[in-house]
Amino acid sequence: MNSTIIFWSLLFLISISDMKENKIPNVLLMLLVAFQLLYIHSSEISQINFIFGGITMFAISLILFFLKVMSPGDVKLLGVVGFCVGFDNLLGTTIWIIFSSGLMGIIFMSYNFSFLGISNPIALINEPKLYTRINKNSKNVNPWRYGEKLTMPFAPSVTVGLALFYYFN
Repeated sequence: MNSTIIFWSLLFLISISDMKENKIPNVLLMLLVAFQLLYIHSSEISQINFIFGGITMFAISLILFFLKVMSPGDVKLLGVVGFCVGFDNLLGTTIWIIFSSGLMGIIFMSYNFSFLGISNPIALINEPKLYTRINKNSKNVNPWRYGEKLTMPFAPSVTVGLALFYYFN
């Protein structure tokens, strides 16, 4: 029971940090890895499954990073998530993370429509307001990567996707 609370608390802190600062702290990711290593060692489970899951998820995320779909923190987070769930659960976890990302993306886009005063969602492609950043005071903005495009924090989607995976499987 205590191990579950620690795991979800760390994911919650990672999500809050990503929403607040658009940054995922490496310290929290390393704590999550260390916690998972202790769990694997105490349970005497095969480590290869978890290591291969982390490497696979990291490699796929790295490809998405080079395609400019993800930021570096998201790549590291998904690598750690792959390590935590293991290779056997990777497909199910990925499906639920994609589902929750789509759902949260719709919610985030609806928020931006209302915040920017966009009344016609059909004119989304040609809307110049979507290319302006809402939070111009953010100190962690990476202008060479995203320019003035809106971004969405990904860690909350990962946390919700993991919760859905563990709930329904």
